[in-house]
Amino acid sequence: MPTIRDTILDALTARLQVGLPTWSVQLRDLVNKGALPLAVVYYVGEDKRDGGNDAYDCSISIAVEISVAPEDADATEDAGNPFKYLSRSVGQVEALIHAPDEWAGNPGINDVRIDGHDVADTEDEDLAVSALLRLTFTYSHALAGPEVA
Repeated sequence: MPTIRDTILDALTARLQVGLPTWSVQLRDLVNKGALPLAVVYYVGEDKRDGGNDAYDCSISIAVEISVAPEDADATEDAGNPFKYLSRSVGQVEALIHAPDEWAGNPGINDVRIDGHDVADTEDEDLAVSALLRLTFTYSHALAGPEVA
């Protein structure tokens, strides 16, 4: 039985695949590659607190690494600037996080929050420019285990 953590990661990946059909969207693996633009979803870590009533209150940190090709920056929309294109791409992903604002069909998932993003300091900007979008999902699970019921 999958954990709520895996359900959240799979649901986020699926949402981005549907919402960004021209992108390569994948869950982090040992080797991630694909055509640009590329979004890689991965698990960063998790905090747990006693939530009472035989449950844990959990916060899971998830990152989405977004990479775009500088040559794909639109002359009009981005003024040919790859970092404007990256910013627009981050905005596209952010728009999908809360539209619609329900996750994985699991009543244990309480909320999702966009914590911001960082732009990578790339040495070779001819290849790709990237940003790391930070998300926090909160959910609860029984003390017996984090499996989806």
